[in-house]
Amino acid sequence: MIGGLSSGAGVFALLKGTALVSMITMYDITGVARTIVSRTFAPYEIFISAAIVYLALTWVIQQGVKLAEARFGRYLKK
Repeated sequence: MIGGLSSGAGVFALLKGTALVSMITMYDITGVARTIVSRTFAPYEIFISAAIVYLALTWVIQQGVKLAEARFGRYLKK
């Protein structure tokens, strides 16, 4: 069997569970949001913005994994 990327689940587990880069994990995004909220006292706008950033980040990674799976799995028989 030719090995390719088995699934993107591992990528998302790394994104959610570890600090690969301190700016991209959910814990760091919410930590920065909490700091901004403590200065501005505008929690709804800040946390909604943080959620949009996280959603955009995971969408980009998901599309990248999908393209990588299509590229590396093109030689596998269906």
